Amino acid sequence: MSSTEFLKNALPPGTRYALRIIKKPDARNIIYTSIDELVEDAVQYSAAGWNVYYATVGLGAADNAKAENAVAKKEFYIDVDCGPDKPFKTKGDGMQALRQFCLDVHLPRPTIIDSGNGVHAHWLFAQAVPVHEWKEAAESLKALCASKNFYVDSDCTADIVRVLRIPDTVNTKGNHTVKQLTGNKLHLFEDLREIINAVIAVVDNPEVSIADLRKIVKGPDFPTAGLIVGRRGIEDTYRTGRGSITMRAVVDGGDVIEPLSE
Repeated sequence: MSSTEFLKNALPPGTRYALRIIKKPDARNIIYTSIDELVEDAVQYSAAGWNVYYATVGLGAADNAKAENAVAKKEFYIDVDCGPDKPFKTKGDGMQALRQFCLDVHLPRPTIIDSGNGVHAHWLFAQAVPVHEWKEAAESLKALCASKNFYVDSDCTADIVRVLRIPDTVNTKGNHTVKQLTGNKLHLFEDLREIINAVIAVVDNPEVSIADLRKIVKGPDFPTAGLIVGRRGIEDTYRTGRGSITMRAVVDGGDVIEPLSE
């Protein structure tokens, strides 16, 4: 796992990017068109004693990292603060709380970064999404964390231009190396949004009907893009937690090449 690979999964392709560097009293943003160049400079600045961060957004044509110049997003994220005066005393406590939160709300495993003094969880998207769609879903994720008493940095979760630490650089607050702990697993934004909205619906109204939930979560998705025949199995699963479905494959055979011999 490399920082370049991580950022290429976390940032929208075909946009511009920002590196945030801080060495008090100096702080500045540097704009790039290449993730490779951003990472190269990040490593050099980190080696020179700077704290380095990436802006978690794809930027437009302006030479700034402000929200009005944000065009696309490719991840959800939460910042789990850890330390003696933080909600979680140790990173182990924060990791355990993160695991339990994901189990409770049925979110898939995130990509986890040890930020040096805390834990960052990233749900990386398979495709970039417009900022306005991301913002609405991120606010729902923020509300979900609060409803489950999962004490994360609430200013982070729905911040469009949030900066976060880059793996393989140094957090100078303690001189800890930022480490990527898990692989770059990609998720469909639509699936994550459905899960978040469905759990919020249940939290807001524990008596919510199956019919109302089905308006939010239409049914399961499969990586092979198979078609589900009928809806009865889906309804049984929603109602009882168990069910079976019949799937139909769709094949595009293309041109059939005749064998040279039989």
